[in-house]
Amino acid sequence: MRRARPLPAALAATKRARPRWCAALSATCIALALAVSCGGGSAGVASRPGERRAGGAPAAFSGAPPAASARAEPEVELPDPIDRDPPEPPEAPGAKVEPSPAALGLAQQRFAYAFHRELGGKPSDSTVFSPLSLHLALTMLYGAAAGETAAELRRALGLPDDPMEPHGWYRSYLAWSRQDRTGGEKGLRLGNRLWTSGVAPEYRDLLAGDYGAGFSPLSGGDPKARIDRWIAWVTRGRIKRLPFALTPGTGTVLVNALLLDLAWASPFSEKRTKPGPFRVDFAREEPRELMHGGMAGRYASEGGVEYASLPYKAVGRASWRLLVAVPEGPGQLGEAERRAIGETSATLAALRPAKLRLVMPKFRIDFASRVRWVLYRQGIEQAMDPQRARLPGISGEMYVEDVVHGASIEVKESGTIAAAATVITVGGISDDGVPTVELVVDRPFFYALVDEATGVVVVAGRYAG
Repeated sequence: MRRARPLPAALAATKRARPRWCAALSATCIALALAVSCGGGSAGVASRPGERRAGGAPAAFSGAPPAASARAEPEVELPDPIDRDPPEPPEAPGAKVEPSPAALGLAQQRFAYAFHRELGGKPSDSTVFSPLSLHLALTMLYGAAAGETAAELRRALGLPDDPMEPHGWYRSYLAWSRQDRTGGEKGLRLGNRLWTSGVAPEYRDLLAGDYGAGFSPLSGGDPKARIDRWIAWVTRGRIKRLPFALTPGTGTVLVNALLLDLAWASPFSEKRTKPGPFRVDFAREEPRELMHGGMAGRYASEGGVEYASLPYKAVGRASWRLLVAVPEGPGQLGEAERRAIGETSATLAALRPAKLRLVMPKFRIDFASRVRWVLYRQGIEQAMDPQRARLPGISGEMYVEDVVHGASIEVKESGTIAAAATVITVGGISDDGVPTVELVVDRPFFYALVDEATGVVVVAGRYAG
């Protein structure tokens, strides 16, 4: 006999009103809205025992297929017709939409730091993941939760006590991002969608209204293949075939996918890219393709760590930057990680204008893995327990079967492309007095790709060579 469950707090509230940069790069961590981890340059991360290892829009987009890109991108199959045409992203009334509260960026950064620490791995492992994708998807799940299940999610995600407030954060962010879209291929492309056998009407209204989520039936054809095609479509082939499985008890699959395509404000010249030494583990030198160039950025050096903010061309009013934190040696790895991923906004604010002469690696990192165990160690326990989970926003006696995350970042002469996806299966029971400094990134470093205007980090991680 099924026990009666109260509505989640968020849904119960819906009746209320919502309104030497040429020095070697030792350790770098990127915080975009993604985060991927891969060891020794290969896709994937070391698995926990019993966990499988996998190798390998914002303005939310319309349902129309993306225009052909001038770049040589992988061919992407269109989603099934029933999985297209998600609703337009939420749009606040009036001609001007303000950016989301700084609280959203700060909450994401705290979550990202804890996630990256729990993800683990060796200092020689390169990582990438998307704080934006993970945090957004889990906040959507929070909207369906009640009781201690909701409380655990709230604490892990750094959300306020008011259950409706974080959904308002994302509504504002998505609306502001949508207004910032200037057309063309550049910028942020993000989509949210549920494949489901049924959810509570209030929960459906919450996700459609605040997240612009689309809905598809879980039945019909091969749902796993349909979801993979949709993710590949949103990310233009950067993320595909994530290692999630649907069980006979799976009733809902909650998915976020995003792509961020940016051009440097001052691109590197491909003719100047050449092999050079990179200090893997801060000692052993190995050859890597190193880009050479210069740009007007910001810089600071403190406590044995060099920090720099590298600007991209403006897309609307967004202010995208690549923050790099380059420790002098292994003793500064922890400080670089904390400042780049956990305190991204504060670190950016402390930097000062500088003319940067840059040497840094050209690289790509890809990651795909189950991350359920990482989130469990962050305190999200009840949602994954069939006996204790309370997710009344999703029909039936449901619990989180698995959480799978994929992320990718490519840094090259012209700019940066980052992509990410998060899949949550729920089953039943990015001489003017200004000093010139030289930065050589030839050792491991941390990185974070962030919208400085809001503090939202799209991807973050570490490049270890």
